Formats: sequence, structure tokens, C-alpha cells
Amino acid sequence: MKRLFFILCLLFLANARPLLAQNTLIIRGQVLDSISAEPISEASVRIKNTIRGTKTDEKGFFSLKVQPNTALGLEVSHVGYVTQSINLTAEEALNLIVFKLVIRDMGEFTVTEKNALGLQIISPKSLSSIPTVTGDMGDLIKVLGMGVSGNSEFGSAYNVRGGNYDENLIYVNGIEVYRPFLVRAGEQEGLSFVNVNLARSVQFSTGGWQAQFGDKLSSVMDVSYKKPKQTEGSINVGILGGTAHFGMSRKRLTTLLGIRHRDLRYLLNTFDVSGSYLPVFSDLQSFSTLQLGKKESRWRKEISMLLAYARNRYRVFPTSQSTDFGTLGDAKRLFVEYKGSELMNYDTYQGALAYKVSFKTKFSSTFTASGVQTYEREFADLLGAYRLCDVNKNIADQENFNQCNLIRGEGGAFRYSRNFLNANILSIQNRSSWQLNEKLLLEAGAEAKHEKIRDEIFEYSYFDSAGFVRYSPPADSSLNLQSWRVAAYAQLSYTDTIYKQRSNRLKKHVYGLNVGLRASQWSVNQEWLISPRAQFFLRPDWYAKQKRKTNKNQTDTVLVDIQLRAALGVYQQAPFYRELRNYSNELNFNLKAQQSIHGILGMDWSFFVNDKPFRLTAEAYYKHISRVIPYDMDNMRLRYYGLNAGQAYAYGLDTRINGEFIPGTESWFSLSYLKTSEDVNFDTLGFLRRPTDQRLTGTIFFEDHLPSNPTARVYLRLLYGSGLPFGPPNIVNARAAIPGRAYRRVDIGFTKFLKYSTQALPGELKSMAVHFEILNLLGIANVISYNWVRDYVNNGLYAVPNKLSLRFFNLRFVANW
Repeated sequence: MKRLFFILCLLFLANARPLLAQNTLIIRGQVLDSISAEPISEASVRIKNTIRGTKTDEKGFFSLKVQPNTALGLEVSHVGYVTQSINLTAEEALNLIVFKLVIRDMGEFTVTEKNALGLQIISPKSLSSIPTVTGDMGDLIKVLGMGVSGNSEFGSAYNVRGGNYDENLIYVNGIEVYRPFLVRAGEQEGLSFVNVNLARSVQFSTGGWQAQFGDKLSSVMDVSYKKPKQTEGSINVGILGGTAHFGMSRKRLTTLLGIRHRDLRYLLNTFDVSGSYLPVFSDLQSFSTLQLGKKESRWRKEISMLLAYARNRYRVFPTSQSTDFGTLGDAKRLFVEYKGSELMNYDTYQGALAYKVSFKTKFSSTFTASGVQTYEREFADLLGAYRLCDVNKNIADQENFNQCNLIRGEGGAFRYSRNFLNANILSIQNRSSWQLNEKLLLEAGAEAKHEKIRDEIFEYSYFDSAGFVRYSPPADSSLNLQSWRVAAYAQLSYTDTIYKQRSNRLKKHVYGLNVGLRASQWSVNQEWLISPRAQFFLRPDWYAKQKRKTNKNQTDTVLVDIQLRAALGVYQQAPFYRELRNYSNELNFNLKAQQSIHGILGMDWSFFVNDKPFRLTAEAYYKHISRVIPYDMDNMRLRYYGLNAGQAYAYGLDTRINGEFIPGTESWFSLSYLKTSEDVNFDTLGFLRRPTDQRLTGTIFFEDHLPSNPTARVYLRLLYGSGLPFGPPNIVNARAAIPGRAYRRVDIGFTKFLKYSTQALPGELKSMAVHFEILNLLGIANVISYNWVRDYVNNGLYAVPNKLSLRFFNLRFVANW
């Protein structure tokens, strides 16, 4: 019996093992980088809707025990990668499962939500993928910013909520930067100061900003350059030029160097004006920091230095121009023959030296001395003869189709100029902050600035249109302006949390308030400006039921991430040199500052759609502007009347939704409505549209990639802006007489990453990509301004459009290390 019992036990154990094995199955898999195919260690692998999971080993492998005959969902996640999930049965999972994770945000700009007090935070990583003409921050902000518009792909100028580009304030590492003075057209401006390859962070506000920022009416951009923690660099070379940067860190010293070169001659050849274009723009910038004292000391001291040089040359020898306009039933053509050339040269030197001292996180103070010197030259000696005619668009008349059949006007024009401008601006300032306690932050600062501008003007022109000669007598003057500006500010920020017990849950409502006062004075008009400002935000602890995508299609109660904010303040812009000079090239030293009151209400709402995160941002605003200095806009040139002559207002709504429409990418859609009008006292027309009254603007940026090959990507950028108002020059009662054409533009870029590694060591190649771009994909001939030509048949005026660039194919190579 004992032997029989022993044999039966052996038989039972031999058969029990496979029976037990049938109750559990082991699934195995590996997690790899989708681009480099390198294994990803420490990736989290879990069974959805359970707490069961594991992590991958050094070679990216994992194993999990599951029950047979069950449907399960596997979810793989890792910091820096897009979470990936798959649904399958346990039996289907017996084969080796390979997950290829996509790197989160291979895109070049990440637009996050606005911060508590309304500043939009932009984190630049590089500029390698967004399809733009210039690659400048001024071009990018038209896509990234809310309420921002611009009707030209050239230059760094942009308009914000009905203001012009002279009303935008730009800081780089705390110092103010300036645009050229004499620029007439966007293609002449060259490179903006901000080098995005060197930028660490960008803060942008379209209104209602704090007292620490200066005295402009429309917007503020605050750019901070990087302090490299290791060796880094990049190179970007294409048909339209290139950029390169290098950074390194050696113990207490960090150094950042950037160089840019832009040559737009091939793109400018798509203009209506034929000729020889020689536009070459280059600049060099460096930013260095040095840590002083002992590392273990509570007091930290740092010296930083920013140096920049820009060399811009624009020369054109036009030969002819042929512009068709009108409608199919009333087609017109302007043909012009040119002789002569235009030349624009300017060199800018800028530097800043800063000393910062800080005590832990409680106190910091920065003293900065900076200066800018610019030399600008404008030479023109250009003669043109034109003919305006009706064009035969009758297809049946093959012999004369698309030919002139009626001459409506003939004439000529001549422009001569020898203009020189030298500007020297020196500044010294201090910015300090004290963290009084966990809730209170006090900030204060002061600045003194000396300006010296010398402008020598000699120019004249005549225009002979259908026997009507308009002669501009020579402007021969030498203008000198020396002045001092002083400013100071103080602001207090308070943040607190309200705790409330509701339904067995402790609610936490976070709110904050910033109040500040800014004072400034200009020695020319001796006017003191006092500007109080305040901002408030509330982040309530609200819960709501929201359907989330799960295996059971459950409805979960989740936290509603919403933030409400408001701002109210006074913003006053003292005149600068451009505003002082009127049409007669005279300076009005009694000109007062323009004043604007901003009122803003806004919200940010984060939510999920099919488990994908999205954010909706909306802001409504109203601005009342008094002591307005009127101006006319001709291409990129603003011609001021040099007097305080009216009042204006602007109101509108800006909306934006952004998120991961495609996993691992970020796309956004923006839509803005604006109405701005002014009433000036030198006409009898009442309120008229301002030159920047662009009622409707829309922006779309969309990023996608091939699911089976995320190294192949596409980037799409769409811009729309309704027409701006225009009017003939020197006719006061005809200002804003006609609506211009809408601005429409589509740019598309295709990117193939040849290498992308997150495991590269400092100094090793991290990524390498080829970019093919089609700029102005639809070939739309957008209009920047108009020439006014007289018709001697009907004795009328025709607005002949000045068109921008057409379709252009660009190829670039980008590498980062």
C-alpha cells in the first residue's frame, strides 16, 4: 500500500504542474526608442485598470504573469516619451511584444499655458522644424502669440491688439533692444536681435503686464538667454542662409556663442519687381557668466556679459515691374521700367554688463550697465517710367488676349535720398526682489537712460502722373536730440490658499494678487508719468464628471484645471525719436505721452478628449487710448504726424486651443476678433479705422508623423488676417478710404530625422535632420501696401498693390549636439 500511495503521488505531481501552469501565462516584451532603436530601461509597464505592473531592465525587456482567456490592456510609459497602450488577449501576448516609444515633443517650440498673471510662457528648444522665411522670433510670435498679427513674412515687426510695432517692448536679459530707424520695407530690416538658438525662455504679454516692465502701449516680450550646463551646439544651413551656436560650461564659467547669416536674394526674385537683389544680413552674439565667491556660501555672486554685433546690407538694382490687378471684368496692368538703385546699410553694436548678488532664494539684486550704438545709411537714386492700361481678358480674342487695349495713364517718378542716422543709447539700472515670506514677494527697480540721436536728411522726389506733377521740395536738415529718461517701479505679489471642507473632501482654492506702481520722466517735455497696475488670478478647486477613455468607458470625477485672471492698469508711452518727427521732418519737443488704460479678463481650461490633454485659453480686453499720435503706414514705414491729435479705443477677444491632437506632438488653433478706431482733430470724419484695424485673424499650426515611422514628420502653418484700411497719401480726409486685401498664407515643412538619440553624451551628436519646405504653398500674392496712380481718362486714382513673395522651395540641414 505504501508503494502504491507513493506512485500515485508521483503521478499526481507530474500532472499537476501543467494544470497549474494553465492558470497563469507569462507575457514578455521589449521597449525600444522609435528612432534610434535603443532599449529603454526603467520604463513602466502595467496592466490597465489594475495595480499590477513592472519595469524594464537595462536591455528594455520585461515580463508579466497574466490569467489565460482574458482580454487585457498593456500601457507603457516613460519620462520624455509618449505613453503607448495596446489591447489584446492573453494568448495573443505569448509572442514577444515590442513597443517603440515616440519621443515626446520632437517639435521645436513648446507653447505652455499662460502663467498665473497672464504672461505666455514659450520654451524654445530649437528652430529646426517650424517653416518660416526668416526664422526670427518676430516671425514665430505671429504663430505662437495670441492677438498677434503681421502682414509680411519679412522683418521682425508685428502688431498686437490694434497697436503698431513701435508700441512693442522687447527685453533680452533685462536690457531693452531696438529696431532700425530708417527701414521702409520688411525685406530691408534683416535679422531681429533675439537669437532663438540662444534663448532659454520667452515670456510674452499682449496687455495688462506688471509694473516691472516698461512704458509701451501694446506688448512686452522678455527673453532670457541660456547658461549651458554642458557642451552643446547646433548648425542650421539652407538656401536662405544659416545659423550656428556653441555653448560650454567649465566649472564657474559658462559661454554661449551664436552666429546667423541670412541671404534672401532667391526669395526676393519672386517679387513683381525684377532686378538684381543683394540682401545680406549677419550678426554675432555672445553671452557669458562667471560665478564668484565660494560655492558653499549663502551669498551667491555672478557677473554676466552680453555682446552683439549686427551687419545688414540691402541693395537692389530694379529693372522692371509688371503688376496685374483689378477683376476679370475690369483688369488693369501697371508696367514700370527702372533705372538706378537703392541701398540700405546699418551696423549695430550692443553690449551689457551685469552683476547679480543673491542670498539663497530670499533676496536678489542685479545691477546692469548697457549701451547700443547704431549707424544707419539710406541711399537712393532711382528713376521710373510707368504705363497704366486696361487688359484684354476676352478668351475669344486670341490675338489680343492678355494685351493692353487702352492706355489710362503714363508718367514717371524719381526719388533721391542721402540720409544718415546715428544713435547712441546708454543705460544703467537695478532690479531687486525680496521674498518676505511664503506669501509675499516685493520687487523694485530703477533705471536712468541717456539718448543721443543725430539725423541728417537730404531727399527729394517728384511724381508725374497723367500730366499732374507732384513735386516734393528737398528736405535738407540736420536734427539732433539729446535727452535723459528716468524710471522706477515697485510691486508686491501676494499668493495664498483658501481651505474649505466640502463633502468629506478638503478643497484648496489658490489665488494671487500683484499690485504695482511705475513712474517715469523724460527730460525733453519734463512730463512725469505715474502708472498704477494690478493683476489678479484664481485657481479654484473644482471637480466635475468627465468621460475618460477606458476599457469600461467609465465616467470619472476629475479635477477641473481652470484658472481665471483679470488685469487693470495704466500704460503710458513717452515719445521716441520717430514719433517726434512729422511729415515736414521737424521735431515737436512739446509732444506728450500717449496714454492707455487696459482692462482684461481671461481664463485657461485644461481638459481631456479621448485621454488626450488639451488647453483652451481665452481673453477679452478693452483699451482706451488718449493723446493719440496719429500715423500713416506705408509698407513697414510709419509716418507720424508729430502731434497729440485725438483719442482711440480697441476691444476684442482672443481664443486658442492647443494640445496633442496627435500623440507626441503639439498643435494649436487660434482665432481673434479686434476692432480699433480713432478720432483725430485735423479732419471732419469722426471715428475711423486705425491703420492696424485687422478685424479677424486666425492661426493654425499642425504637426503630424507617420505612425510606423515617427522620424518622418510634417509641419503645417496657416495664417489668415482680414484686410487693413488704406488711403492715398497727403489727403487727410481720405485716410482709411479703402479696405485692403486679406492676408492668407500656408507654409508646409517635411522633416526626416536621420539620427535622434536621448542617450548621447555631452558633445556627441544628438540629432540630425533634413528639412524640405514649401513657403507660401498656395502661391498667394499677398499685398503689403499700395501705390496710387492717376487715370487721365476718368481723372481718378488707382490703388496698385505692392505684392509680397510667391511660392518658394527651401531645403535645410540641421544638426544638434
